[in-house]
Amino acid sequence: MKFIYVYIFQFVILFSTHSQTKISDILSDIPSHVEKRIEAIINDNNFSGVFYSGDVEYISSELDMSLYQVMELLRPLSRIYAKAPISNYMVGALCSGSSGNLYFGSNIEILGESLSFTLHAEQSAVVNAWSHGETNINFINVGGSPCGYCLQFLNELNHADSLIIINPQGKNYTISDLLTFPFGPKNLGIDGGLMSKNNNNLILENDSRERLVLAALNAANMSYAPYSKGYSGIAVMTEDGNIFQGYYAENAAFNPSISPIEFVLSSLNLSGKSFNQIKKVVLVEKRSSKSSQINTVKAVLNKIVPNVKLNVVYCHKVE
Repeated sequence: MKFIYVYIFQFVILFSTHSQTKISDILSDIPSHVEKRIEAIINDNNFSGVFYSGDVEYISSELDMSLYQVMELLRPLSRIYAKAPISNYMVGALCSGSSGNLYFGSNIEILGESLSFTLHAEQSAVVNAWSHGETNINFINVGGSPCGYCLQFLNELNHADSLIIINPQGKNYTISDLLTFPFGPKNLGIDGGLMSKNNNNLILENDSRERLVLAALNAANMSYAPYSKGYSGIAVMTEDGNIFQGYYAENAAFNPSISPIEFVLSSLNLSGKSFNQIKKVVLVEKRSSKSSQINTVKAVLNKIVPNVKLNVVYCHKVE
């Protein structure tokens, strides 16, 4: 039966478009009790693009599917969150953390912004896992081979050598299979890598007890900036009072780096929040950093919530 389910879902993916895609359309050919369980997870008000290990095991058992097949089953659902007003090319990804949880990711484009701002689905899935406390990604599925840009980004991960890229159409890959003569943190003498546990030991220049400022400071302390040392983090408050964080994530090749604003927009998006729900934004970064996020954040806010002003708070590192 599991092979029949996989074939059905490949058929649905091939012939459905984003504008027509609904959860019920994607899940219509599986047993109703499993469909209801998946819909209940996604429709929960606290859903943030995560299927926890217990739910993954339930789906696997009920449908007699392997982890790879469950990931391929759920991946089309992540496409529903894609925002691509420039390309109209909707991409969804799914990654598996060492906890056994599965994490959605979807591409995001900002209308009127440069294409270089685009967040790819693989990046979105990885930072989703990172924001939920994962320190290792075991598997990732984007429906085929990631683009070169994403391979370079994935090569920054702390366990990049063991990451399995799932190819639903055939043989699975490792990064070294697809990215020949890779350039990454090891080439620059960097130990660890993206998603390694760390605390940047940053403190505010001026003490504050404001919740949003402290959340942004925490994000800056979580950030990964081994090349520029431009540690930074962002915190966003939505109109319902919820706070979302975004960490800066550098890359050895620089361009695939993720800005804090990209990170936090992905978190908002996967939690079902629209960008116009943003009411307050705080960015914490080091003063006179070689790599500043201020202008990037301002430019993006100007496109999505022009009436919201950025509050910049400076910090410094305690040696």
